[in-house]
Amino acid sequence: MDRRLTPFSGRIAHISLQGRIDAPLTQGEAAAISTPLTDLLTKPNGPRDRQLLFGDAVTVIDRDQGHVFVMSAKDGYCGWMAESDLGQGPAPTHWVAAPGTHLYTEPLVQAREKMALSLGSRLAVVGSWGAWANTPHGFVPLRHLRALGDWARAAGWPVMASRRTRRDSTSLA
Repeated sequence: MDRRLTPFSGRIAHISLQGRIDAPLTQGEAAAISTPLTDLLTKPNGPRDRQLLFGDAVTVIDRDQGHVFVMSAKDGYCGWMAESDLGQGPAPTHWVAAPGTHLYTEPLVQAREKMALSLGSRLAVVGSWGAWANTPHGFVPLRHLRALGDWARAAGWPVMASRRTRRDSTSLA
């Protein structure tokens, strides 16, 4: 089993592994990433395997030494991360469709920045104030956000992209 895709901390396993592993099982606890970016580690205080973005949903499977073993909801990747990077809140409704943006304390670009957000970060929009989205964490320019699931339009991609073959790509030269 690939440890990056196996929800087993070495001590406790996710219930999805029932019958396939001899370990205590848990359904886990739902949580979300509350920092702009967090490292998913191979072990507590270990090297980084990958990263998760603000608002990414995770299932907490185990806790140890100020770290939590999680399974990412978006791709199933598993690993350890700092427990302090977890939070709770309303379910995300939008994602950052700009290469980067900021959360502000007020709906003004001159206001203090609370944090920088990367492309793909997820937020719960609870209202709007002119050209600004109001979130539980602060304000974000509305033009930088798209509704969850609105991937193609935001990227300017055609809804039905055609597949290119090797022959097609070599004939472009």
